[in-house]
Amino acid sequence: MAISFVWSHHGSSRARQRGISDEAISAALNNPALTMPGNGPGRWKYVGQPSPEGAQVTVVASDPPDAHGTVTIITCFIKG
Repeated sequence: MAISFVWSHHGSSRARQRGISDEAISAALNNPALTMPGNGPGRWKYVGQPSPEGAQVTVVASDPPDAHGTVTIITCFIKG
């Protein structure tokens, strides 16, 4: 099942500030290069595939997904 998402206020704000598209978020969630526990309970970190320049979108989302496969985006950033 593909993971879908909804935005928290903070996550939406950070995505706009950092120029991260919905498509980049979806790609990181559904085809991550790496996943790991987030920085607190109920959070999971998804690190997207690297771009040709080496940048990776990282998404911190609620965990586990709900019954419909939806997570809430807590924050997101680009590393690399």
